[in-house]
Amino acid sequence: MRQPQSVGINFSGTCNARCSHCCVSSAPTNRLSIEDNVVNKVIDDLIAHADVYEVGFTGGEPLLRKQRIFDLIKTVSSAGKQTTLTTNGFWGVTESSAREVVEGLESAGLSHLTISWDGYHAPYIKANRIRNALQAAKESRIPCILNMCVSRDDDGFDLLKQLGEATLGVKITRFPVVPCGTGRNIPSDQIIRRPIDSFLLRCPGYELIYHHDGFVYPCCSPPIFDTDMTLGQVGEVSHEEFIRRLERNALLAAIQKFGLSWLRDLMVRVNPRAKVAKIENAVSPCEICALMLSDAETLNMAAKFVIEAVTMSTFDVCPTDC
Repeated sequence: MRQPQSVGINFSGTCNARCSHCCVSSAPTNRLSIEDNVVNKVIDDLIAHADVYEVGFTGGEPLLRKQRIFDLIKTVSSAGKQTTLTTNGFWGVTESSAREVVEGLESAGLSHLTISWDGYHAPYIKANRIRNALQAAKESRIPCILNMCVSRDDDGFDLLKQLGEATLGVKITRFPVVPCGTGRNIPSDQIIRRPIDSFLLRCPGYELIYHHDGFVYPCCSPPIFDTDMTLGQVGEVSHEEFIRRLERNALLAAIQKFGLSWLRDLMVRVNPRAKVAKIENAVSPCEICALMLSDAETLNMAAKFVIEAVTMSTFDVCPTDC
């Protein structure tokens, strides 16, 4: 029996900001997008799929097309599915404009709102806009989270002081900047890494993402967007077929069944020069996973052992020599 699925739609790379850390390289000049008619078909497919309980919308900046996102949220929520939205809060120009947007989201049936704002966003979106957006969200029935990306020189606390009482009662999530997308250009001494042995190297699970680059990815972790690990092109097949492709993928099954440590050890064993053999520190398990998935040479060398292990896992056995 399958687990309930949350599915993401990153339908446009266009954004009003040009943040240097953006994990999907969004910018005003990024015109990559999924065509509206294709998005509509994907939405219809997700609504009809019994295993999908939630659809998340992100970008780019989704609310650059405000009425479009209102309509999409309403379509999904009216079908009894939950909806989430990630935005940078640019629309909180005034208290009135912030209330107008939040009321529109609430009327459409939005389940959860995430506002992304930190030192990378601040040059483009001033603190007063985020204050207005947070306050409007708190006055609504929509639960709101503030996501902040931090570096060694900017822990985000000075920005939180600027937001003042607007953050009271708001869940705040701080996480290290990830070197993917435009974030690859951030100096390495600014990236907060830890010894890989300090991580519990387990995959948190798969959440399919329909991405504005035209591909469907097996999870929402940004580093995977810099790899070739896709399930196919958006609109190529039904959502059910994408799920079946994921379920039939021996490598992804091995990651879930045995963990990233198992795959790392296997790759180093078959190829001592594997990329992951040189890594001692990482931002997260997801960065390690993406590094391994981008090493096609070593994965090819390990393929037969992965397939053997996954095949034998039907009996809850992993061969000792795999």
